[in-house]
Amino acid sequence: MSQVCTIQDSPLRKIKIAESASALNAGIVVSSLIPQTLSDCITISIICFIAKVQHLPEIKKIAFKPKGNTVTIWTFIDEPSPKILKKIHSIEMEMMESMNDITFDFTTIFSSKEPSPTGFHEISLKS
Repeated sequence: MSQVCTIQDSPLRKIKIAESASALNAGIVVSSLIPQTLSDCITISIICFIAKVQHLPEIKKIAFKPKGNTVTIWTFIDEPSPKILKKIHSIEMEMMESMNDITFDFTTIFSSKEPSPTGFHEISLKS
């Protein structure tokens, strides 16, 4: 799981998001991830979201699209249950509360086979 996603107009141009998310999830401080711009903050918010959800086996993939101070994140699951939906919602709320400068637009899709919208970056979290 080593996909490289490029975020336009950011000094963090080629972040290995899946690997960075693993590092953040393990508590490793990555000094190159100190935000310099709003674009950096959005990039880091995407990495943090992935770090928080990647251990949930129900989540099959994440699709995201940053634009201005907004990041749209789609979470794809195959079998919605109240338990997993509550976990996803809790993580989404935590993200919104901790990053006030960013507007989040979260959507949960109940099929991992559903294609990501045009222009979105996609990260597969399948085992």
